[in-house]
Amino acid sequence: MDKRFTQRMRWQHRDARWRPSIAALPCRPPVWVRELIAVKGSLTAQLERFGNVEVTLLWQGMARPSADEALALGEDPRRWVWLREVILNCTAGQRIYARSVMPRLMPGPWASVTRLGAQPLGRLIFAAPDARRGPLAVARLQGEEPLAWRLYRYGEDAVPGAWARRSTLMAGRQSILVTEVFLAASCREVAEGELASR
Repeated sequence: MDKRFTQRMRWQHRDARWRPSIAALPCRPPVWVRELIAVKGSLTAQLERFGNVEVTLLWQGMARPSADEALALGEDPRRWVWLREVILNCTAGQRIYARSVMPRLMPGPWASVTRLGAQPLGRLIFAAPDARRGPLAVARLQGEEPLAWRLYRYGEDAVPGAWARRSTLMAGRQSILVTEVFLAASCREVAEGELASR
């Protein structure tokens, strides 16, 4: 594992407790979450294998990153970044919150990220021929982290116990930190769907 990445895994008070892999966690997520957490390519493309995916744009614009996001990116937390928050709803029942932080807007394969609106970010990211994903970090939210409170702000109450992953996507000189939360409500919906199909 990249030594710099390991150094950035230091925990912040009440921030999500990011671990370098599922194996490092004291408990394991349900099967459908494990399969999606392990996806190296586009999460949206993987979801589309199960059903149609609708993107709901919650917010986008310039903002300051959280302390742990700045740490993960190696950026000054006082520096403004491009921030985008969406909900991915799959007709198969999966429901995922995605938060993308881009420290620099510059010409390149992702120059149109600010104009995506409700379009999936993954399609733009992985259209770049040199797009790659850095090491994955995994966490289980307890409900008191800043990330959890952002979800409460959007009316999501099934947050405690939800699984999340974080990684940096890179292409050329550009990078985007993407955090995805696999909401607990979708876990129940998928489980019910599996039982109904038996």
